[in-house]
Amino acid sequence: KRIDDGSLVLDSASVHFKIDKDGKPLEVHADVHIPANAMIEEFMLLANQAVAAQIQDKFPSFALLRRHPPPPRDSFARLQALLEPYGCTLDTSSNKALADSLRLIKKTQGARFGKTLAILCTRCLSLAKYFPSGAFSYEDYGHFGLAMPIYTHFTSPIRRYADLLVHRQLSASIGLNPLASELSTLETMCLVTDNLNSRK
Repeated sequence: KRIDDGSLVLDSASVHFKIDKDGKPLEVHADVHIPANAMIEEFMLLANQAVAAQIQDKFPSFALLRRHPPPPRDSFARLQALLEPYGCTLDTSSNKALADSLRLIKKTQGARFGKTLAILCTRCLSLAKYFPSGAFSYEDYGHFGLAMPIYTHFTSPIRRYADLLVHRQLSASIGLNPLASELSTLETMCLVTDNLNSRK
């Protein structure tokens, strides 16, 4: 359903190096993606979406969400110019139009060309950012890349602080634990999300 709605498939394989004791590379290999990986990723995305809806419903002014705004109109201009000699064009009018364009180009130009183009597309997109739900209207909550109307990070609390905060909000939303008062205002959550979004 997410793919049908226009979710962008832009992921590239992770590359790993095996190095010798002097730090020189011996070999390189890319992760192999099997259908089970895709299924688990999909469940994680759905969990993130379900939790986002739950905490936004209970805490409409300060739920910790993540949005990915559509790219600026001119962000694909250079890439479009590079594609022109190949007779290709990207329709960037919506996430679905872009996803359909990428699929068509991959089909007509080949998998390697399509994968390279997908990687280049990631550089044209806006950055996804954390925000408190009260900072935007619901219509602006959407995640362009995932084609989801509401989203957060929930599934990796060990490696991302944002997920830990979302766990606390979810726990409070279902009555398990009270939410700390310092995390219960729009103003405070604006400061928290500014900090989460800062690139270090």
